[in-house]
Amino acid sequence: LRGQSIHPMVKLHLQNSNIFPNYMHFSQQVTKKLLKQYYWILVMENAHKEYINKLGVNLDSRMFTVREIGLSTPPPEIDMPDPTGSEHKEDYNENYRELFTILEKEIPRIANFLTDEIMKLEDRDNQEQDI
Repeated sequence: LRGQSIHPMVKLHLQNSNIFPNYMHFSQQVTKKLLKQYYWILVMENAHKEYINKLGVNLDSRMFTVREIGLSTPPPEIDMPDPTGSEHKEDYNENYRELFTILEKEIPRIANFLTDEIMKLEDRDNQEQDI
Protein backbone atom coordinates (compact mmCIF):
# COMPACT_ATOMS: atom_id res chain seq x y z
CA LEU A 1 0.00 0.00 0.00
CA ARG A 2 1.58 3.25 -1.13
CA GLY A 3 1.20 6.11 1.31
CA GLN A 4 1.30 9.85 1.10
CA SER A 5 4.20 11.71 -0.43
CA ILE A 6 6.24 14.05 1.72
CA HIS A 7 4.38 17.18 2.88
CA PRO A 8 5.33 20.15 0.65
CA MET A 9 6.47 22.26 3.62
CA VAL A 10 8.63 19.41 4.94
CA LYS A 11 10.14 18.88 1.49
CA LEU A 12 10.94 22.60 1.22
CA HIS A 13 12.71 22.64 4.59
CA LEU A 14 14.70 19.52 3.75
CA GLN A 15 15.75 20.92 0.39
CA ASN A 16 16.74 24.21 2.02
CA SER A 17 18.92 22.20 4.43
CA ASN A 18 20.41 20.07 1.61
CA ILE A 19 18.82 16.97 3.08
CA PHE A 20 17.38 14.46 0.59
CA PRO A 21 17.18 17.15 -2.10
CA ASN A 22 15.93 14.70 -4.78
CA TYR A 23 14.56 11.98 -2.53
CA MET A 24 11.09 10.63 -3.32
CA HIS A 25 9.59 9.70 0.05
CA PHE A 26 6.25 8.00 0.63
CA SER A 27 4.80 7.04 3.97
CA GLN A 28 4.23 3.38 4.65
CA GLN A 29 1.29 1.78 6.41
CA VAL A 30 2.31 0.38 9.81
CA THR A 31 1.35 -3.29 9.99
CA LYS A 32 2.14 -6.22 12.29
CA LYS A 33 4.25 -7.72 9.50
CA LEU A 34 6.29 -4.52 9.13
CA LEU A 35 6.81 -4.20 12.90
CA LYS A 36 8.03 -7.78 13.20
CA GLN A 37 10.86 -7.01 10.74
CA TYR A 38 12.59 -4.69 13.22
CA TYR A 39 13.95 -5.19 16.70
CA TRP A 40 13.67 -1.57 17.90
CA ILE A 41 10.91 0.79 16.92
CA LEU A 42 11.47 4.54 17.33
CA VAL A 43 8.54 6.90 17.13
CA MET A 44 8.18 10.66 17.38
CA GLU A 45 5.26 10.84 19.80
CA ASN A 46 3.59 8.82 22.54
CA ALA A 47 0.42 8.84 20.40
CA HIS A 48 2.36 6.79 17.81
CA LYS A 49 3.22 4.22 20.49
CA GLU A 50 -0.43 4.04 21.53
CA TYR A 51 -1.52 3.47 17.91
CA ILE A 52 1.05 0.71 17.40
CA ASN A 53 0.07 -0.96 20.69
CA LYS A 54 -3.52 -1.16 19.41
CA LEU A 55 -2.26 -3.38 16.56
CA GLY A 56 -1.71 -6.13 19.13
CA VAL A 57 2.04 -6.56 18.73
CA ASN A 58 3.94 -6.78 22.03
CA LEU A 59 6.74 -4.25 21.65
CA ASP A 60 6.87 -2.88 25.20
CA SER A 61 10.59 -3.43 25.66
CA ARG A 62 11.52 -2.48 22.08
CA MET A 63 9.45 0.62 21.24
CA PHE A 64 10.48 4.09 22.36
CA THR A 65 10.08 7.72 21.50
CA VAL A 66 13.29 9.31 20.22
CA ARG A 67 13.68 11.23 23.47
CA GLU A 68 13.26 8.26 25.82
CA ILE A 69 15.21 5.42 24.23
CA GLY A 70 18.08 4.27 26.43
CA LEU A 71 17.10 6.33 29.46
CA SER A 72 16.20 4.72 32.77
CA THR A 73 13.86 7.63 33.52
CA PRO A 74 11.95 9.25 30.65
CA PRO A 75 12.37 13.02 30.29
CA PRO A 76 9.43 15.27 31.22
CA GLU A 77 8.61 15.80 27.53
CA ILE A 78 8.90 12.67 25.39
CA ASP A 79 7.17 13.91 22.25
CA MET A 80 9.10 15.51 19.40
CA PRO A 81 7.69 18.72 17.91
CA ASP A 82 5.71 17.97 14.76
CA PRO A 83 4.40 20.75 12.55
CA THR A 84 3.06 18.36 9.89
CA GLY A 85 -0.40 19.39 8.87
CA SER A 86 0.05 23.06 9.64
CA GLU A 87 -0.11 25.41 6.69
CA HIS A 88 1.82 28.15 8.48
CA LYS A 89 5.44 28.49 7.38
CA GLU A 90 6.32 29.98 10.78
CA ASP A 91 5.24 26.75 12.53
CA TYR A 92 7.62 24.77 10.34
CA ASN A 93 10.49 27.19 10.81
CA GLU A 94 10.17 27.11 14.61
CA ASN A 95 9.62 23.36 14.81
CA TYR A 96 12.51 22.52 12.51
CA ARG A 97 14.95 24.61 14.51
CA GLU A 98 13.75 22.82 17.66
CA LEU A 99 13.84 19.38 15.97
CA PHE A 100 17.38 19.82 14.68
CA THR A 101 18.57 21.04 18.08
CA ILE A 102 17.03 18.02 19.80
CA LEU A 103 18.34 15.56 17.19
CA GLU A 104 21.89 16.93 17.35
CA LYS A 105 21.83 16.03 21.04
CA GLU A 106 19.87 12.77 20.86
CA ILE A 107 21.41 11.00 17.86
CA PRO A 108 24.85 10.41 19.45
CA ARG A 109 23.19 9.19 22.66
CA ILE A 110 20.88 6.86 20.72
CA ALA A 111 23.79 5.54 18.62
CA ASN A 112 25.78 4.74 21.78
CA PHE A 113 22.79 3.02 23.36
CA LEU A 114 22.08 0.91 20.27
CA THR A 115 25.74 -0.04 19.91
CA ASP A 116 25.80 -1.24 23.53
CA GLU A 117 22.53 -3.14 23.08
CA ILE A 118 23.74 -4.83 19.90
CA MET A 119 26.89 -5.95 21.68
CA LYS A 120 24.77 -7.41 24.52
CA LEU A 121 22.59 -9.28 22.02
CA GLU A 122 25.65 -10.65 20.21
CA ASP A 123 27.19 -11.77 23.54
CA ARG A 124 23.92 -13.50 24.47
CA ASP A 125 23.76 -15.24 21.09
CA ASN A 126 27.39 -16.37 21.43
CA GLN A 127 26.74 -17.76 24.91
CA GLU A 128 23.68 -19.65 23.67
CA GLN A 129 25.75 -21.17 20.85
CA ASP A 130 28.36 -22.34 23.38
CA ILE A 131 25.75 -24.34 25.31
